[in-house]
Amino acid sequence: MKNFDTRTYSIADIVEWDSNGLLEISPDFQRRSVWSDKAKSYLIDTVLRGKPMPKILITQKLEGAKIVRVVVDGQQRLRAILSYYNGDFKISKAHNKELSAYNFANLPNNLDKDFLKYELGIDLLFDIPYNEILDIFARLNSYTVKLTPARII
Repeated sequence: MKNFDTRTYSIADIVEWDSNGLLEISPDFQRRSVWSDKAKSYLIDTVLRGKPMPKILITQKLEGAKIVRVVVDGQQRLRAILSYYNGDFKISKAHNKELSAYNFANLPNNLDKDFLKYELGIDLLFDIPYNEILDIFARLNSYTVKLTPARII
């Protein structure tokens, strides 16, 4: 039985959820922020070039009359996106020479709007007990294999 639905949400939606306290990026089963600035830069360059990225996995919980989205998989990507939006770093010259001088607030040519409109594929889990969420998280993160330099190209 399928307990999830695939949807798309824009980065603007993610920013709104985060600023309104409706996004729980670090539930207790998640690791802390571990991505380097280079990894974050590469992801943001991916977004600004309009290239796809892997789906995010979230579940929802009702807190009072508000729906809070809880990140099951994709925490590092969402942290990078929000960090760039907040002006915490710039893109590396190694990833994009033309945009390396800019942070989000001063992107040229309406790229800030394109960034906010970028759509993320999100699998939304429904009515899943906490132990099942932990199982899904473990399955997604148990057998990751680091790519060799030859496979990255």
